[in-house]
Amino acid sequence: MLWDVLVDPARKIRIGNKLYFGQEDELVAEVIDNTTSRGRTLRFLFDGSYD
Repeated sequence: MLWDVLVDPARKIRIGNKLYFGQEDELVAEVIDNTTSRGRTLRFLFDGSYD
């Protein structure tokens, strides 16, 4: 699943970085592209249902 998002501070979020979400890092997203000066495209790495 790909998402275009705004990030702040953008200079610290680079292509190849992984972002971890949740109390136990159960959701991980990898930065795969820069879209605008503050935008990034993320690929979510998740084994399971998105429901």
